[in-house]
Amino acid sequence: MKQRLYLFASLFLFLFASASRLSAQEENKVIVRDFKWGVYATRHFDIYYYGESKEWLPFVAETLETAYKKVSADLNPCCTRASPSSCTLP
Repeated sequence: MKQRLYLFASLFLFLFASASRLSAQEENKVIVRDFKWGVYATRHFDIYYYGESKEWLPFVAETLETAYKKVSADLNPCCTRASPSSCTLP
């Protein structure tokens, strides 16, 4: 009798733990609406943006490239392709 109770309790806890882990993964699901994304390419970055953020692109591009030059002078990275970035405003 005790073995059945332990088996039932173990099965219940296993199923409960599995269900809670699955629901936790569902909470962080990214929902993408129909945005009309644009891509602004610089020498080292592809900046993804949408219409309302277009006026910020020159500032963002200059800031990213300046930071890249400072970091690359210190670390000397070897990047063979552009890194994706995004420019979004709330």
